[in-house]
Amino acid sequence: MKLSPEAILEEDIDEIKKALEKINNLDDCDSKRVIYLIELYQLLKHKYTLDYKFIYLDLQKSNFFTNQEIKRLEKNIKNNRYVTSIKLIYKMISSLKKIILESWKNWSIILSVNSSVK
Repeated sequence: MKLSPEAILEEDIDEIKKALEKINNLDDCDSKRVIYLIELYQLLKHKYTLDYKFIYLDLQKSNFFTNQEIKRLEKNIKNNRYVTSIKLIYKMISSLKKIILESWKNWSIILSVNSSVK
């Protein structure tokens, strides 16, 4: 595996693990440290460089929306129907806002009950 440092950071983590296993004189602790650093880099990069073209993949992982809603968004993005896509995203944000506000309301009730019990 001959890659530049930048390319290694983008490589699939399983491929990096396989390559590190082939190195004989590498300490296990150092190997884990390298893997953890690369995983951290990849997580941070994913979090802070959102690519709107693949937002539907993140939405599928969230379980907040139906597959139908996500597929509709994916189709609109792929067909360059940005106005419709933005409207769908706003609708999804509104749904998330309701979930958050409802959760906050429930926590407020719990906190007020707990404080009155003392």
